[in-house]
Amino acid sequence: MFDKNRDQSVSWDEYATIAFGSTHTETCNEVYNDKKPPEFYKLSNQVQEAIMSAVRRWRAAGGFSMTQEEFTGFTYPELFQHMRNTVVAEAYQTYDTNRDGKVSAHELLSKKFKLTKDQIEEFSKGNV
Repeated sequence: MFDKNRDQSVSWDEYATIAFGSTHTETCNEVYNDKKPPEFYKLSNQVQEAIMSAVRRWRAAGGFSMTQEEFTGFTYPELFQHMRNTVVAEAYQTYDTNRDGKVSAHELLSKKFKLTKDQIEEFSKGNV
């Protein structure tokens, strides 16, 4: 699916085109090259975070063009030892919703367990 030119590897360009659409390929390539063009900031925060996450994973998994095994590491990072730091960073980013560099009990409970503010207060009081 991703190996469009059938060369037994998947390039960043091939992946970005399929994952983010051909209209965003150039923006993805610039982000991959540590540049953030004005078009990047016009994307939703969710898409920006998805691109940044993909870049981090891609670099950790193998680089600009990947073999099938490297691409599997990119796709399923939790299964590969060398990808553990990336998995932890992504989890941390998921739970640190206010982006202060810390994960509070409130952030963890509301994000992981989908608890409301009232439910978290009840939980904190031991009334659950």
